[in-house]
Amino acid sequence: MQIYLLYLTSNNKEAMVVKRIWVAISLAALAGGLGVFMAIFSRDKPAEAGPLAMAEPVLQAAAERELVRISVQNESGGYTLVKGAEGDFFIEGFEDVPQDANALFLTASRLGRVRFQELAESPDDLKPEDMRLFGLAEPRARVRLEYADGTEALLSIGAEAPDGKNNYVRNGEGAGISLAASADIGDCLRRALDFVDRTVTPPPESPNGIAFDTITLGGRVRGSEPVHILYRPLSGATEGEDSPEGGFLANPCRLVRPVEAGVDLDRGLPMLLALFGIKADRVAARLDGPLSPADFGLAEPYSTASVTGTLGGGIGGFSLRASAPNEQGLVYLQREGSDLVYEIAGSKLPWFEAGFFDLMDSLVILPFIDSVASVELRRGTNPLAAFTLSGKGDDLAVKAGDALIDTALFRNFYQTLIAARYDEYYDKALPQNAVPVLEIIYRYRNGKAPDTVAFYPATSRRVLTSLNSRRPFYTYAAYVDKVMADCEHILAGQRVLPYL
Repeated sequence: MQIYLLYLTSNNKEAMVVKRIWVAISLAALAGGLGVFMAIFSRDKPAEAGPLAMAEPVLQAAAERELVRISVQNESGGYTLVKGAEGDFFIEGFEDVPQDANALFLTASRLGRVRFQELAESPDDLKPEDMRLFGLAEPRARVRLEYADGTEALLSIGAEAPDGKNNYVRNGEGAGISLAASADIGDCLRRALDFVDRTVTPPPESPNGIAFDTITLGGRVRGSEPVHILYRPLSGATEGEDSPEGGFLANPCRLVRPVEAGVDLDRGLPMLLALFGIKADRVAARLDGPLSPADFGLAEPYSTASVTGTLGGGIGGFSLRASAPNEQGLVYLQREGSDLVYEIAGSKLPWFEAGFFDLMDSLVILPFIDSVASVELRRGTNPLAAFTLSGKGDDLAVKAGDALIDTALFRNFYQTLIAARYDEYYDKALPQNAVPVLEIIYRYRNGKAPDTVAFYPATSRRVLTSLNSRRPFYTYAAYVDKVMADCEHILAGQRVLPYL
């Protein structure tokens, strides 16, 4: 037994030693194989380009070399930048067009400091297939830079490098291939129109934008119903006074055609303010040579806008023509008197397809309670109630005939009365001989003509609402039901809640 245990122990020790030897050999072999693998594959891998860092810009090595002219020929035709007497660059041939001075300055500045990193290829070793490979057989752009001292520099711009940050270039005729940062030379691939100022209309004179006399919206999208808006400030109006239409502190922006109504402050006014300060996404074209408005859908514009008045800073009015949106929702836009055609997303022009109903205040009328002498309610030809009002503010008194009505209760009811609103568009006139299901008649203390809000039967859930026999629009029938039910409660001295 002792001999057997000694044998087992001896064998186990030998096995452990052998095992350790084989593990060491395996690890060494694996390390060696990995080294060979890396050596083989790194041998064919091109060295990565280092950072483009040189002591001085190549194209303008000396500070006294003043860049005065940049001539670019590219896939879009090209352009020429010239340094003016004031030191600012401008696009030659576009002197009568507003230009983006900042963009022009940046272009000249970048080209003045562009740096190059030469690749291994020698000019003598370059073959035609190499030039095609780097996009330099037919360069994307050829650039001539002229300096005040009479010297010049030539630059050919080829394909974009795989890193996405550089382009292959040749710095001079017969030069080798180098890399240059796309951020420095990318402007040489742009169009002349990319340097034109994209401002289409002047900004509003003030934050609220009330700086016009009239606005007219037309075009094919509005058919036979162009929209006319008038800015009519209420001269001498103070709190509690009525507008000519009976509304309390009415918005001075008023629709006058095809309907008479206020412009909605929350919905309509922002659409009108969007006419000011329009900045296009890009300048699409200049209407010179063979191009005409018809090429951009502007001969018979889809939408138009005309603004009159003094818009601040001596700027007068303006008129716009817009095409129908394309599949991407983009619109061509032209300002009258300019030969530039702009491109802009239709979503940035909220007025573009707006009709009068989109702009108008949906509340029918807002007479201030202290200016009202009486409110009469009728159902067809039958009177429902007549309330007379006297006093103002905390001293307001209300009667129905000889009966005194609780003022607090009536104020809640009055909130419901002036909550009448146009809920949906209606494109027809009132039916002939239509009899209203409800009329609310406001008579005023200052002798102004009364206002009548009439509701006519339409469908099971809607009525047609008309102010002073004007064009009707749909109102939910639930409103009429609420008014008539609350009228009975008020006459009975019962509490009611406002409709809204």
